[in-house]
Amino acid sequence: AQYAQQGNGYDEKGNYVQAEKYFRLALDADFSVDHRAGISSSYTSLGRVYLSAGDAKAAGAACENAIQDATPATSPAQQTLGIAAQTGQAEILLVEGKYHEALDLLRRAEALPAPAGTSERAALLHDLGSAYKGLGDYTSALAYLQEARAAHIKLDLLALEASDLYMIASVYSKERDYPSAADYARKALAADKLTENSMGIGSDLRALGVISEKQGNLQEAYDNYYASLQVFRTLGMAAEVRGLLTRLEAIARTMGRTNAADGYANALKQM
Repeated sequence: AQYAQQGNGYDEKGNYVQAEKYFRLALDADFSVDHRAGISSSYTSLGRVYLSAGDAKAAGAACENAIQDATPATSPAQQTLGIAAQTGQAEILLVEGKYHEALDLLRRAEALPAPAGTSERAALLHDLGSAYKGLGDYTSALAYLQEARAAHIKLDLLALEASDLYMIASVYSKERDYPSAADYARKALAADKLTENSMGIGSDLRALGVISEKQGNLQEAYDNYYASLQVFRTLGMAAEVRGLLTRLEAIARTMGRTNAADGYANALKQM
């Protein structure tokens, strides 16, 4: 349990190398005593870490192992593990843009007779909201995401509430309700700063930049993109850095800041 808690702490802060290390220690400890519930839980956690780190193949393998060790689901605890494992698989499908397949899997997980009020059930609600958002059903997306947020508040899981807030902001942005989108993105940023989630902070700042740009507030967009760039540079996330350099170059040229735009263009060429 201690290894898993340490892994969760690193995962929340976006330190996936250390998170994987401690989840693997937890997995080894569970294997040593044939603790099937722990094995399933550790595999699910590893799947989440691999997915966040961009390794969908490893995430899929871990989630398949999680489902295998969660079955047969004959007790409430096993049913909860089954929800977590199936949610992990669905998250891979969401990243791949396979929203219909993800929704089908999530609905099956939702139908499992597992206890309400668990973090696994809250994660399921969040992912259902994400699936509906991907399918363009924004009303259903907001309903599930708000329910997920309420569950995470009740469980006192601020880092996960921040993820709900970020997704809610994204849905409002899709609906072109930019004031609401900005409001929720700022709430997400505040929550991520409290939990020191660097990955979340960078994403929130980028989202605020996108929202500001859509509203025509170029200076505000520039400032948010620039702040996001510094965070992702610190984390060594090349794809995010390239994307932000591209955005900053375009905005700088629009604003007539030729020297700054050329600087961003040169930085892109050097990557």
